[in-house]
Amino acid sequence: MSQIGRAAPLSEAERQSLGESARLCEMIVEANPSDTGALETLKEIYTKLGDRERLGQIVTRLAALTGDRPLAAPAATPTRPSPAPSSGRF
Repeated sequence: MSQIGRAAPLSEAERQSLGESARLCEMIVEANPSDTGALETLKEIYTKLGDRERLGQIVTRLAALTGDRPLAAPAATPTRPSPAPSSGRF
């Protein structure tokens, strides 16, 4: 497993906890392959663990599911009704 640069190394307990979290998320994704929430969590976990290979796989899956667009759509902007057409008279 190759390491991605991090500020501080993880303790063994942190690595074990993240590994268990990854296993649970993988089970969720196995049951529901389009669960972007679980895939995003896996992306964070593999980033923290420095697992570039698995991180790349997850990023590829997310890109395929989202079409390389943001996961959250921007909030809809309220529209104003168009003004009534003018009769040309003042």
